[in-house]
Amino acid sequence: MTISGFDPQPIRDGQAQFDAKRIRAFVEVHIEQGPVLVEADLPIGIVTGIRGNIRHRFASITGETTHAGGVPRASRRDAVMAGSELVSSLEQWWHQIEANGGDMVLTLGEFSTNPERHGITKVPGHVGFTLDMRSQNPAILDRFDAYLKARSAEIAA
Repeated sequence: MTISGFDPQPIRDGQAQFDAKRIRAFVEVHIEQGPVLVEADLPIGIVTGIRGNIRHRFASITGETTHAGGVPRASRRDAVMAGSELVSSLEQWWHQIEANGGDMVLTLGEFSTNPERHGITKVPGHVGFTLDMRSQNPAILDRFDAYLKARSAEIAA
């Protein structure tokens, strides 16, 4: 900043740089982080809303680790299969929201078993994952939260 001619010392000293009463608007400029403008062939856009979110940073599914060769399907408590069913259900729910004109994005940024505990010959007993659901509509966030809890309970049962 100094090389560009800005003196940061007044900020370090806590001195105001302008009179706040003279501010009429604030513009926060961003480079787009998604493909929306490119796909619409637009050079610029104006954000009209910011999505609220529900985040689960340390979510997990606990099943039962057993031997793959000796345990039939009906006796398994496979955490990966339960997780796959949950992910598929959430994807279907998301499609329904969008089909009805609702705003929503859903991301499972991590989905994994512990490679030291699980392997090719073991039924996985634990899956850790992250989940980030966002919407501009608080009612959709509430409905998602209720659906996630209910569907998780159904799969667990």
